[in-house]
Parts: sequence; C-alpha cells; structure tokens
Amino acid sequence: MSLELVRNIFSNMSSCNSWELMLLQINTSVRNGTNYFARAISLTPKEEFMNFISEVSAIHSDKNKGLLCKYQNIMNYDGTMLEQTIYKINSKSKLIHEEYDALISSLSNPDHEVDTLSKNFQAYALVGTLYDGNVEISIKMISMRTPITTIKKKNYLFNGNGEFVKAPKHMLSLRTTIDVLIYGEDVYMLGFEGEKLFNMERAYKNICTCKVEEMKSLSLMTDFDAFKSIAVSGYNPRRFGAFNDKRLEHMCVPSKRKIIAKEFGLPLVGDKIDTTKKGVAERLIKLLCNRGMHDPFNNKPVEVAGAKKWE
Repeated sequence: MSLELVRNIFSNMSSCNSWELMLLQINTSVRNGTNYFARAISLTPKEEFMNFISEVSAIHSDKNKGLLCKYQNIMNYDGTMLEQTIYKINSKSKLIHEEYDALISSLSNPDHEVDTLSKNFQAYALVGTLYDGNVEISIKMISMRTPITTIKKKNYLFNGNGEFVKAPKHMLSLRTTIDVLIYGEDVYMLGFEGEKLFNMERAYKNICTCKVEEMKSLSLMTDFDAFKSIAVSGYNPRRFGAFNDKRLEHMCVPSKRKIIAKEFGLPLVGDKIDTTKKGVAERLIKLLCNRGMHDPFNNKPVEVAGAKKWE
C-alpha cells in the first residue's frame, strides 16, 4: 500500500455514515497477556460527531500541512520505528496475532452499559467501513491518547447569560491524531504508540528468547552464553522482531559462514564465530536481523535501519 492510498483512506472518511466511537481500555499482565475492553459511546447532536470525523480526516490528509506529509514511505514492521516511516504489519504476524484477535473481538462486541467513569480508558477507536471499488473494507482507527480528562481544579463555564456555572469534573477530550490504522487485515502504525496497543515488547522479547535458544544447538559460536547475555539485553530484543531465518540458514553452512564472517568482520576460531571478542555478538545480531548490508560503492559492510525489496 502506498502513502497516497493511506491518504485516500483518511480523505474519504466523511463518505462513511456508519462510524462508531468507542473508548478502549487495554490491560496487560504476564499471566493473562493482553486483553481489551471497548465501551461504545455517542456524541450529541449527531452532527457534532460527523464534524469530529471531518476534523480527523482533514488534519491527516491535507496535502500541504496534514500529519501524513511528514511520512516518506511505508515499510514492513522490523522494530526500527523511524519517525518518517509508517510501518505495516499483517494481522497474522506472530508479533501481534493474539492481541489483534482480542482487539477485534472487543471492538466487534462493545459494551453499552458500564459506567464510563468506572474504567481506566487509555485510548479511543473509530470503527467504520469504506469501499474499494465495490468491495466493502473494515476500517478501524485508534488514538492512543487518554480520552477522558479529570479536572482537578475548580473550573466554571460561561452559560451565555452573564453567568458562570461549575464545570463537571470529568470531560471527554478526543484528540484528532490517529496512531494506528487497521485496513482490512493489515495494521499501519504511525508511531511508537502502535507498539503499546499490541504490547509488542512482550512479543519481540519472546521471539528473541526462542531464536537465541534455537541457536544454542547450532555450533555457530565459541561462547554461546556470552552471545546470549548480549542478545537478551538493551535494544537487541527489539531487533529480533526482524530476525531473518534465511540468513541463519546460510550461517549454518560452514563454507558460507566463512565468506560472510570475512565480509562482516566476524572473527573465527576454526569455523566458529568468536563471540568472546568485544562487539562480535552485537554485529552477529545485527547481521541476522537485517541490519547488516554490503555497500557496493565502498565495498564494505554497513549498518542500515532496515531492509525491504529493491524496486
């Protein structure tokens, strides 16, 4: 999907008359994972809600100063989260599929009765449909901004008759910025907040642990424990979100390993990568997670933010 198509989704929001507005609570725990609670709400008069839809549409799609103007491209999610990139990830991805299913289930069956002040809502969602030709496609837009504001100080509202009345303690405050767009089966993240929605830190840490343990029996390195201590710490678990199994397969072939090790500065002891030396484990991780590439102009290895198919 191109940036122009994403812009078209936002610019065509007003063509949908069936938008629903929901408050969203996100709960995460080690034992239960991530679950969601959606509370359907409405704005009155109805025209106010459609005016809000128009505002969301305009603030994103304006060709001169819309929020989408800062983005330069769309890439498959790889954990880098560059500011000028929208990241795409399919709902079936192992990074989000459980959370995605739980989110969609919640948005498809929102509550209509619970007291809105009894829950800690961290986001709101706009749910509707748009047409791509004759095909109806489900659209969900999530803003990861607290939708209910609690006013601690006493405030008074002007009633138009020269009098001020006490303002309510709780106000619905819907910001017009969208952090996550779900278009059909694909998720588009417009910033780091999308990772919070799907609790992706938990997912890529799990992937990191699994991949590291998988490598334990492959006899690729001299000191597995040294490699593991680096792999599971700091920024490295995030890198494993883009782990490349094909690269690992190549590294398992001794003849290919020697060629790759020489090119990317990975010292060998026999035919094993010497992970006892400083920086080697880090370079190996970057290489396996699509961060290491060959620069044909300078004929040397370089670190890149991410990789996508050359077009």
